Amino acid sequence: MIALYDMTWRSTTWDFFNWLAHVKLLGATEITFRIEPMSPAKYPPEEGRKRFENFIRFAPPLFDLSWRIADDGDGYIGSQRLDVLLRDAAQLGRDIPRMRLELPPTRHRYTVTIRETFRNAHKNSDRELWLRFAERIGAVVIEDFSREQIGLYSRLRMYAGAQMNFGVVQGPLAALYYSAYPFAISCDPETSRKSFTGHGVKPGDQAACFLSNQRWIWEKPTMDGLMREFERDDVCRVR
Repeated sequence: MIALYDMTWRSTTWDFFNWLAHVKLLGATEITFRIEPMSPAKYPPEEGRKRFENFIRFAPPLFDLSWRIADDGDGYIGSQRLDVLLRDAAQLGRDIPRMRLELPPTRHRYTVTIRETFRNAHKNSDRELWLRFAERIGAVVIEDFSREQIGLYSRLRMYAGAQMNFGVVQGPLAALYYSAYPFAISCDPETSRKSFTGHGVKPGDQAACFLSNQRWIWEKPTMDGLMREFERDDVCRVR
């Protein structure tokens, strides 16, 4: 089955990973992209093209899917909603598809990913807090693409090699839902509520697909809270 990701109306957000995992679950064997005219939804077309070139077009091979730019295929199959993916996986009695990176991981004990975008800036990382936290635990800081233009595979190699990946709610860390890589994502119940509601998630929830080293932290990030989560992981590793 050919699944068409039609960017004349679909968004160029990291929710693409949910769609990709969903169509893979439903039997897709190939992905096609319709990229013109690029939808202005959520991002201006120029920004959408940058996002396509940075991470969207490199994602299908992670799920063993070929891709090409074309107009054929089913343009309505697949959802960008996490709850729809989990519902269909449960009905089929299968785990969600998870990405596989055919490159060696870059070994770091911890990473901290910074969110720093012009859209919904109220969700951005408290830069001072997160940089202090990263320094305290010896984490590698992964900057937002707006500050440092890191490629998808380079980013994923760091996530794959880390013992834990920390950060606020954001696209790059949300893509890890569809992986076996660890994460502890700080979810401020106030600033994150609207985004999570769109995926059928309520404050306090954990997704059914999460592995033992993957979790949402439902509290506003503070140094005390972040260190508590860090020490929780450290104690578990010692044991």
